[in-house]
Amino acid sequence: MSTISDFVSKMSVGLARTNRYSVVMTIPEVVDIEGLLPTRDVMLFCDQVQLPGLNVQTTPNRTFGEVRETPYEYNYEPLTMSFYVDSRLHVKLMFDEWIKSLQNKDRRTFRYYDEYVCPQAQILVQDISDATRYQVSLYELYPKSMSAIQMDYASKDIMKLSVTFTFKYWKSVEIVQDETGNNAGLSGAFDKVVDIPGFEGFQSD
Repeated sequence: MSTISDFVSKMSVGLARTNRYSVVMTIPEVVDIEGLLPTRDVMLFCDQVQLPGLNVQTTPNRTFGEVRETPYEYNYEPLTMSFYVDSRLHVKLMFDEWIKSLQNKDRRTFRYYDEYVCPQAQILVQDISDATRYQVSLYELYPKSMSAIQMDYASKDIMKLSVTFTFKYWKSVEIVQDETGNNAGLSGAFDKVVDIPGFEGFQSD
């Protein structure tokens, strides 16, 4: 039987924090972002992000006796990211252009799928020492909806933009650290580990 001392001894490794993360993605070439902030800088304004969930779709199945729920497919739900908007509104402009790029403005027809998706985006989870411990790769991601922003004379709140993304599927993997605390690679045969230069001290509280 487990005891409280067993639990305390396991806590020596610490617990994960929800404010230790980075987001990495590329913007498709069809999106006109000339003159705007680099995509990497826009991702720094991401103040909230969800690690994606997963639903298993099942169907009732009875061969004998009680009914059993049998899985037949995975359902990857959309995820939402929230962004602070800079004073020049480059964050807003970038997502304006991306979601509008799904459709050809002149012909009013939607583009080919491969033209407007980000082939792979990453959410990286760090520990309190800024070492990346976990990586989620999202495949074929694009914005499905963008929230309205309430403007208000009586408010002095910082402007925020919420963007909901849809994607085909995701993979997660543990990031293995070497003795010096640097990324030593992935614990499984998944995608190449993503290093984020210049993020030291980001979200240090």
